[in-house]
Amino acid sequence: MKIRVNEFLFSVAYYPWILFWMFTSTYLKDTLHPYGLLNIWEYLGVLCIILKFGLQKTINAKSLLLVPITILVAFFVSKDNGNASFVFYSFLLIVAASDLEFDRIVKWTMILQILSMSITVLLSLVNIIPNELFVSFAGGFLRNRYGLGYIFPTFAPNFFFSIVIEYIYFRFSKIKWIEYLFIAGLNIFFYQMTGTRVTFILVFAMLLLEYFFRNRLKLIVNSVPYSYVSMAALTYLLTELYNPGNSLFSKLNLILSQRLRFAQQGLQTWGISLFGTSIQWNSEAASYNYVDFSYINILISYGLIVFIIVIAGYTITGTLCKRENNIALAMVLWIWAIRASVDPQLFLLWFNPFLLLIGRGLFSKRKVENDFNSLYVQRQDSIGR
Repeated sequence: MKIRVNEFLFSVAYYPWILFWMFTSTYLKDTLHPYGLLNIWEYLGVLCIILKFGLQKTINAKSLLLVPITILVAFFVSKDNGNASFVFYSFLLIVAASDLEFDRIVKWTMILQILSMSITVLLSLVNIIPNELFVSFAGGFLRNRYGLGYIFPTFAPNFFFSIVIEYIYFRFSKIKWIEYLFIAGLNIFFYQMTGTRVTFILVFAMLLLEYFFRNRLKLIVNSVPYSYVSMAALTYLLTELYNPGNSLFSKLNLILSQRLRFAQQGLQTWGISLFGTSIQWNSEAASYNYVDFSYINILISYGLIVFIIVIAGYTITGTLCKRENNIALAMVLWIWAIRASVDPQLFLLWFNPFLLLIGRGLFSKRKVENDFNSLYVQRQDSIGR
């Protein structure tokens, strides 16, 4: 297989970087020292990305205007903000990926997620690394939750959820019952071990959506341009209106494992600024303050400008997706829009390679249309259209 120079340079900058990030949430970090590797690798990655930009033969006027502005904003967001230190590098990757084959990036990201998660979980089950037991109180009862080699119980099921989303992207409308049962079995395993209720529910809901909507595709495709705007607006509205004294809000907050309460506290404590706020997140039960909602987390941590760029990028991508009738991508974009309303992984490339699509929507419109159209043609037979 012939690999182009621009693909090679992006691969060097991207794949090791996300792999190191995958291990930062595991107990292998004490052996592999991924944060140290990240600090070193980002220098090499920036050099590769600069070389890739330098080798481009043509630059369209839109990119010439928007790319420097976006990167400048990302620099100010990352500067002196410990929680957003990766934002600048992430935007460099988003821009660099805008002219590359997207399916290949998703495939190799999924392979690395499977590899890192399998190594971590298996090593924890044979007691080579800690399989720490966490005891939490929720819904009126105590829960025993195992970390499966991760530093917190939610990481393993959330990586599993990302893998399932990517699997559905490639196998949309072709998934057989044995595949459903295998995914369901793993989902039950992760729930039994980690007690992560929201992810457990979302995985099953996603499987049902894929099965029942494969023959009701028009609604999914036609509504995808509005998915991120609508879900972000709904999340923000519910957060602002949350009232613990209201029985409906109280039940919803309970179902969401206190996410509404902490999101509202986050907005009240830190507010929204243009370039975000450096926050010391705390996951200890006695002083827990983490904001799980991606939309609210981005607004608080990375600021209003990054939030607008992300929502605008996904909205443009959804519009192009609708225009080219890309069914599989429309389903995945909706799944991530919904997931972002309850979980914090929307802007984390090691969880969500579909974030790279905002670069295609914002900086390379013609290329997005061509790619979407080719994907649609390739999948026409499998969806019976």
